[in-house]
Amino acid sequence: MELRHVRALVAVAEHQHFSRAAESLRISQPPLSAAIRELEREVGVVLFERTTRTVRLTDDGAALLEPARRILGSVEEIRQIAAARRTGTAGSVRAGFAGTSGYAVLADLVREVRSREPALTVDLVPQVYSGRAIELVRRGQLDLAITGSPLPTDLGSVALGQETLVLAVPEGHPLSTTPQVAVASLAGEPLVSYPGEHDSWVRHATVTMLESAGIAPNFVAEAPDPFSLLALVAAGVGAAVVVDHRDRLHVAGVHYIRLADDVQAKFPIRLVWRAGATNPATRRAITIAREVFDTSAAADRAGGA
Repeated sequence: MELRHVRALVAVAEHQHFSRAAESLRISQPPLSAAIRELEREVGVVLFERTTRTVRLTDDGAALLEPARRILGSVEEIRQIAAARRTGTAGSVRAGFAGTSGYAVLADLVREVRSREPALTVDLVPQVYSGRAIELVRRGQLDLAITGSPLPTDLGSVALGQETLVLAVPEGHPLSTTPQVAVASLAGEPLVSYPGEHDSWVRHATVTMLESAGIAPNFVAEAPDPFSLLALVAAGVGAAVVVDHRDRLHVAGVHYIRLADDVQAKFPIRLVWRAGATNPATRRAITIAREVFDTSAAADRAGGA
C-alpha cells in the first residue's frame, strides 16, 4: 500500500466523483481509478459502489475512511515538523548561565521564545560560569551562554547591558559606615569568592583589582552560587566583591558598599554563541535575542557571576 492509494480513497470518498477527485489530486482520472482498483485488490474488499452517475462508499470502504484520514494527517504532521526544524521554529537550544542576572536574562529570552515559537524550547543549564561557558559553546556542548569575560573573536554575541561590582560586608563591619571603599582598604581583608575552577569573571575581576593595587587576595572561603556566597558574608566569614544584585537577591545581614571611583567596577555582559552556528533552532533563538536585547535600551543588569 502506498500513500497514493490512501490519498485516492480519501479524495473519491470526499468528492463522490472520480473526475472531481482526480482534479483535486491534480492527476487524470485513469491513474486514480487504477489506484482504487489496486487498493481494493490489496485489502480484499470493494471500497465503492459505482454507477454511471454516482460513487458511494461501501460499508467496508466507510470503515477504512477514518484510518486513511489519520494516515494523511500524520504525514502532514511529519512535513510540518520537518519544515519547522528546517526554519528553526521547532527544536531545542541549550543555554548556560550563572548568577541571578543570567537567570533573569534567560528567563526573558525563554518567555519571548515561547511566545513567538511554541515548538522551540530553551533548555537552561545552571551554574555555568563565564570562562567555562565560553569553552562549552566553542565545543558545541552549549548553543548559547551568558558571559562577562572578554569576548573571543570566534564567538558571536549580543550585548545585554552592564554589571556593577560592589563590596558586600557583614552588618557591623568596620567598612560598613563608609559610602565607598578604596581597594587599599582590602589589604589583608578575609574574602569569600566563587571557586577558582569555576572560571567566574567576578573572581577574575576581583583578583585583577587587588593585584593591580599590589594586594594579594586573601580568600578564606568559596561558594558555588550568589546566595551561598552572600550567606557566608552575612555569617561574618569574610567580605566579597560581588555584582550589585540588591534588586534581585536579598540576604539579611549583608551591607553593600560602592567601590571607589578610580576602580573599574562596571563590566559588560553578553549572550554568546559559536560564529556561523548551523542549528536552525539556535539561529532562530539568536534572532529573537537580538530583537529582545536592544543594546541601545539595555539597562544595567544585576547578579551575574
